[in-house]
Amino acid sequence: MSKPLNIGMIGYGFMGRAHSNAYRKVSNFFDLEYRPVLKSVCARSADKAKAFADKWGYESGAKTSISSTSVRRTTRTRTSLWRPPRPAR
Repeated sequence: MSKPLNIGMIGYGFMGRAHSNAYRKVSNFFDLEYRPVLKSVCARSADKAKAFADKWGYESGAKTSISSTSVRRTTRTRTSLWRPPRPAR
């Protein structure tokens, strides 16, 4: 069984929908070590964040003030999950 990988989404616009869709369907295309778990959405509007979270299957949606510091903290990734791209063959 794959390990959970918690996902937090910042914003609910087009790219938020595109990435949410990809996280939900990635297991149909690839055998992964990790399973995305849609945890939380943060945005400027609490009502829209909650509606987005409900529609896309996130556990919660919340209003927050988004600062560059909070974005940097949220977007840090574990280097063990990152792999360099493979050269084209």
